[in-house]
Amino acid sequence: MKENFIIQLARRIKPIGFTGLSLYDVAIFFWKGLMEGAITTRASSLAFNFFLAFFPSIIVFFTLIPYIPIDGLQETLMELLAVVLPPSTNEITFQTLEDIISNPRGGLLSVGFILALYFSTNGINSLIEAFNSSYHIREIRPLIQQRILSLGLTLLLSIMLIIAIGLIIFGTVVVNYLVS
Repeated sequence: MKENFIIQLARRIKPIGFTGLSLYDVAIFFWKGLMEGAITTRASSLAFNFFLAFFPSIIVFFTLIPYIPIDGLQETLMELLAVVLPPSTNEITFQTLEDIISNPRGGLLSVGFILALYFSTNGINSLIEAFNSSYHIREIRPLIQQRILSLGLTLLLSIMLIIAIGLIIFGTVVVNYLVS
């Protein structure tokens, strides 16, 4: 009886902006979209592609450290990693990371950068395909044009991420300077 009342109430409520559809119709449409839209498959694809891009990105980050001329950066980073990483991984991980952080390796940096770029553009490609599929758009682009678009979006996203991190790090310094 109570469920019937809720359904009847949902059929009478017509939210603004849904062109006369009831809340019940919107909920049914949403549920069918979730069930028939393969949202979990798309989410899995996105997560997998961006997870693959994570490890080459970490390699690029660590191989860039020897090129940064800040005194004590390597030692500070190793101390931070000693706090963050579990003790059982210290010996194996620290030897490898200390070697990567101490010695500049151009080849590893290049390979890591290329792999990170490739896997992240794959992630952006799967994101574009997921959006197109959600809107029932069949978009046909040549492979090279699709890669260039993904590369551009990846670079744009990377620049925005660097700016955001810079604002987080230096934002308080700038605000304190402006206040004083």
